[in-house]
Amino acid sequence: MLSSYQLIRSKRKSLGISIKPDGSVIVRVPLRTALATINRFVARYQDWINSKLLLINAVKATQIAELLLYYLGQRYPLKECGDGVFAVDATAVDVPAVVAVSKIEFDGNCFLIKAGYMNQVDIIIQQWYYAQAQRLIAPIIQEYSQRFGLYASKIKITSAKTRWGSCNRLGTVCFSYRITMLPITVIHYIVAHELAHLKHLNHSKLFWQQVAHMYPEYKSAQSWLKEHRYMLAANII
Repeated sequence: MLSSYQLIRSKRKSLGISIKPDGSVIVRVPLRTALATINRFVARYQDWINSKLLLINAVKATQIAELLLYYLGQRYPLKECGDGVFAVDATAVDVPAVVAVSKIEFDGNCFLIKAGYMNQVDIIIQQWYYAQAQRLIAPIIQEYSQRFGLYASKIKITSAKTRWGSCNRLGTVCFSYRITMLPITVIHYIVAHELAHLKHLNHSKLFWQQVAHMYPEYKSAQSWLKEHRYMLAANII
């Protein structure tokens, strides 16, 4: 059976298929490509599409069943524990006051959530990630800004799902709180990438030269992101 897909026509010369981490199938084709040609192309790669969708579904099922969460590039189990008061500092994060009450902690081996709060796990772990993003990113931004003279006009932590970071013409640099799921080396790459956009607001050759100057190991970070994209997308929040 032919997979459903999102069709994108553009001024390109070839046909291509990509699968987003959420399982969406994207087909990109030249502007005047006939629908019959497109469907034959998709049918030719249907086995490949099915294998990727099976992988995505299997990863999601495992992480949901086992309640696994990514933190700094590793997966850790989430467990319910007693009623003790946790000392987690969330004061630096702009979240609703009711959420700022500490209900979760990370002990180095697993996430522990207070008894009775599993039904609120999404918002509680999201708040925790926000706090960690603030703590982790600030000194890295300061380091790269001082070393390379690239200063953002504003830094924001967001809930973006489809990109790790962004930079606009006003000099505002944003990072998704989900960046805390990544290894610290990959976080360094993403910070360097976004700060480089303050000098080159594009992905030109000059931009990538700037990224390489700021973070020479950027290609290994890109490889890690590509290799783990489906597992990261299956994180339970």
